[in-house]
Amino acid sequence: MTDYPADFLRDMATRLGPEYPAFLQSLEDIPPVSIRWHPNKASAFAKGDDPVPWCHTGYYLQERPVFTLDPLFHAGAYYVQEASSMLLEPALAAIGPSDRPRAVLDLCAAPGGKAVHLLHLLADGDLLVANEIHPGRFRILEENMIRQGRAGYALTRQAPHTLARAWTERFDLVLTDAPCSGEGMFRKDPGAIREWSSAQVDQCVLRQADILDHAFRLLAPGGFLVYSTCTLNTRENEDQMTRLLAKYPLEEVVISLPKEWGLQSGAPGIRAWPHRVRGEGFYLCVLRKKESHERMSRDSRFLRKDSRPRLEDLPFWSREYLVAPDSFEYNTRKDDRLFIFPRQLAAHFMDLAGHPLIVRQGLEAGLLRKGTLFQPAHDLALSVDLSPDVPALDLTLEEALSYLRRKGLPPRGEVTGFCLARYRNTGLGWVKGIPGRINNLYPAHWRIRMSEPSSS
Repeated sequence: MTDYPADFLRDMATRLGPEYPAFLQSLEDIPPVSIRWHPNKASAFAKGDDPVPWCHTGYYLQERPVFTLDPLFHAGAYYVQEASSMLLEPALAAIGPSDRPRAVLDLCAAPGGKAVHLLHLLADGDLLVANEIHPGRFRILEENMIRQGRAGYALTRQAPHTLARAWTERFDLVLTDAPCSGEGMFRKDPGAIREWSSAQVDQCVLRQADILDHAFRLLAPGGFLVYSTCTLNTRENEDQMTRLLAKYPLEEVVISLPKEWGLQSGAPGIRAWPHRVRGEGFYLCVLRKKESHERMSRDSRFLRKDSRPRLEDLPFWSREYLVAPDSFEYNTRKDDRLFIFPRQLAAHFMDLAGHPLIVRQGLEAGLLRKGTLFQPAHDLALSVDLSPDVPALDLTLEEALSYLRRKGLPPRGEVTGFCLARYRNTGLGWVKGIPGRINNLYPAHWRIRMSEPSSS
């Protein structure tokens, strides 16, 4: 049996009482494997017959495959996510729809599981801003967002207090998946066991409290705070929410869930225990910021003309690549990289889309050469808005893996110019056909480095 920290075991035994032996046994079980299918990319594939009950695109797998060697993983056709984390979906359902477009912030977004989930759950007119301060984790977040092929988001790389100072009371929904002691991941991550200590929990509590105070400042009156962790102790979960409810004008939003799902209603919030559900330990709570009569209108308070990005309409190339080119705004940067952003979002959120804190907004469409020539970007190959009329090269599994390793492809006479490399009708990236060869344009820093598993 795994040697778990004694302080952790004592806390769990006190918390769980007669359920403690079942909990302890669950930590020795093989963790379940689950994924979420991309709603726009998975229609042609069998999604599975073992659904995650609280997520309409979530499915359990019988065993864990080598995801790195599946081209559909790299194409963004699905996202590998722990099932308990998918409880974000019923949390959004409890909040309910909005009568106007919402500005949504994922404050601690890397590696991107919940930000990606939000992209699929939010309404078309909502804008998602995903933030991650750590440079390495930010790169992972960016890659995962790109794989979704959507343009309605922006990325920031700032500390919570910086965002709170710039965007006080700006967001209708703030998701705070806080850094935590990771007790809920013990059976999946032995490193979390080695790093755990009572002192570490103390540090996490202080850090979470600071982040949550800034999250409150970011939240507009009437807006919603969604707080979650993958840890099990009360101090990092219920106690944090109780503190906020006592300190600020907040009220809990009750998340009603079927009893057969095995989830526990907290005080406040909900919990997933690994001995009760097919998932890891997880906590989630939704709070609503009470309305204020002093709230200023969004237009008068936030829309700043000097923050608007430079927008250009470039129909001479876009109609060849996009299903509905007129539904986007086009923003060129000094390095001639071209980004697209949904026009309906730009009309509502110009103050966010053009703000200096934004390091990336929308989807990179391509690179302009000498003002008229256009080289499509990798993002565009994964876009859900890519025109089905774009020339495509269909690859076998062997060819697709060779392409993802950035190796050469055998020449084909019908491939000329830029062409979409495709596997099972899903875009992987671009190639360019020139006389005698096909150039592989897959991003070098994304290439697969894993070898094929041995057959022996």
